[in-house]
Order: sequence, then C-alpha cells, then structure tokens
Amino acid sequence: MTKLIVIENEVVEVETINNYGVTYLECNNGCEYIIFETREEAGEAARERWQEMKDNDKSEFRCIIGDERLVQWACGESDSFGISSFNEFLDVVETVPEEEFAGYDGNETDVKQMNKNLKNELNFGSCENVVIYRHN
Repeated sequence: MTKLIVIENEVVEVETINNYGVTYLECNNGCEYIIFETREEAGEAARERWQEMKDNDKSEFRCIIGDERLVQWACGESDSFGISSFNEFLDVVETVPEEEFAGYDGNETDVKQMNKNLKNELNFGSCENVVIYRHN
C-alpha cells in the first residue's frame, strides 16, 4: 500500500518507516525525516533524549555539554545562554525540538496532508499538528 505525504508542497512516497525511539520516514526523494504527531511530542522526545544521555552515557553527555558549562551549572551560575542548571536546560530543549531532530537544515516543517495508509500506519488521528524534521 502506497504511503504518501506532502512536504513543502511536494508529494513524497514513504518507502520505509523505522522506530528507534522516534519515528523515521525514509522517502523516495532520498531524504529521511523524523515525524511527530505534535510539536509538543517532539519537545518531550528531545527532552527525554537528553535526560537518557545524562543518565546512561555520561561521557558523551560531558563531551557535548562541556566541562565549563557543567561546572557553571554545579555552582548555580548561568552559562553563555543564561541557563544555570540541567533542569533549566531541559526546559529550553523542550521548546526547540528542531535543534535536536532537524540535523539537515535546522527547520521544522508542518505537514498539511498525508494519505490514509500513512496515517493508519503511524496511528495519527489527523495532520493538523503534525511536524516533520529533515534528518539527512
């Protein structure tokens, strides 16, 4: 069954759907996208990724966040972004999921249409609030 989605006014066929904690769409235009039913769900997923990294891969977390920032947070001082704790960082991450998921261009795109086959496979009720991020 053909699964179609309209991305930036282009009709694209979804060839493969993979779920690695978030849902990836591999499409016939050679692009891979990450899709969420709402922006809020995308924000929650971004927050969970960072929390899991901190909890389960401390060396990677330390490498990405940096020692200087971790010391600032531990001392209750603000970093160059005005963030003074990990929890504050998570709050910010949740508001900009495109920073986590839109590796290709940093943009969030609203999905205006997808066919019933794709909606059913994704278990989405409607397209009204669906967002997609180009990954590659």
